[in-house]
Amino acid sequence: MPVALGMATAIAAFAAAPALADLRPLPVPSLTLYPGDRISAETVIDKVFSVNAVNLQSYVIDIRQLEGKYAKRTLVAGQPIALTSIKERDAVQKGVTAPAVLETGGLVITTVLMPLESGATGALIQARNIESGQIVQARVSGDGRLIVGGQ
Repeated sequence: MPVALGMATAIAAFAAAPALADLRPLPVPSLTLYPGDRISAETVIDKVFSVNAVNLQSYVIDIRQLEGKYAKRTLVAGQPIALTSIKERDAVQKGVTAPAVLETGGLVITTVLMPLESGATGALIQARNIESGQIVQARVSGDGRLIVGGQ
């Protein structure tokens, strides 16, 4: 059953509403982008949304946050972009061999590994040693090498 509000209560509720949500332009894709697609200034436009400060922390609020980024999952045209939906470019690709280095003490061992997953710089991924078949964890370096062990 609807509850009738007094005029003073209704005015107070209406006056408080702008404090909860503000109109703000957010960058959105101008066309649907798919996982792995590069995000560029040509693929992004601004669109005005009513958002509150709490929800705003989860979304891209400035186009500069998208520079050099790629879609991690499908980005729907006209919809705000969640921070968890973008990523850096992968430095290594799943299934494409990459040079690997293990350095321990004064010993340096180099080999080639097969990444079992793609990864951006700094990511910890699993890779298979092509010669032994052993699966190891490796950190992706900025130059596309895989660093194995405590380097």
